[in-house]
Amino acid sequence: MREASRNRKRTRGFTLLEVMVAVSILSISGVVAMQIISMAMRNIAKTKDYSMLAIAAENEMELLLAKEKFEEKDSVEVERDDYTLSYSVVLLESGADETGAESDGVRLKNGSHKMFEVVLNITDKKSPEKRNYSLTALKFVNNVAVVKN
Repeated sequence: MREASRNRKRTRGFTLLEVMVAVSILSISGVVAMQIISMAMRNIAKTKDYSMLAIAAENEMELLLAKEKFEEKDSVEVERDDYTLSYSVVLLESGADETGAESDGVRLKNGSHKMFEVVLNITDKKSPEKRNYSLTALKFVNNVAVVKN
C-alpha cells in the first residue's frame, strides 16, 4: 500500500528538470521577442526621420519651382535647423518662337522659352548616418509678349 501511494505522489507534479526546461524555453523566447520589438521600434524611428526629410525636400523643391525669376545657378547651399540643403539649376534648352495667337484685337507673341533642370539634395543633420535625399525636377519658362493691334 505504501508503494501505491508513493507512485501516485510522483505522477501528480512536474519534476525539477521539467520546470527548468520550461523556464529556459520561455526565457529564450522572451529575449527573442524583445529583440524583435526593439528592432521594429528602431526601424519605425528611422522611417519617420526619412519621411520628414522627404517632406522637407518636397517643400523646398516647391518653393524653388514657384519663383517668378528663374535663372541658372551652380551649387547653392542653405543651412536650416534640422537639415542642410543644396541645389543647382541647369539650363537645358533655350530658344525663341515667333509664332503667336490672336484674339479680340490682342496678339500674343511668344517670346523666348527656357527649360531648366533643378537638382535638390537635402541632408539630415540630426542622424548619425547623415541621411541624404535627392529630388530632380524640370521647369519650363515661356515668356509671352502681349501686343495690341
